Amino acid sequence: MAWQTVGAVKSARATLSQAKIAYDDLVLQVELEIQQAYSNLQAGSRNYTKASQRMSKRPTRRCVWRRPGSAWAPVCSWMS
Repeated sequence: MAWQTVGAVKSARATLSQAKIAYDDLVLQVELEIQQAYSNLQAGSRNYTKASQRMSKRPTRRCVWRRPGSAWAPVCSWMS
């Protein structure tokens, strides 16, 4: 009977050890996923910043409605 208890304790310790290893692996996996998500967020932010800088350098068209003769018509000009 004492040997059964010793065997049960050893088995429980082995199970606990495996559970700790599995837990540590999951923690590392979650940390890696967080790092990858943060990296993707930073890359997206850089791409957005570059795109917005390119868009701000493009000339824009400004139109107003005027009545140069007898009819209203848009008069547009390009602005940089």
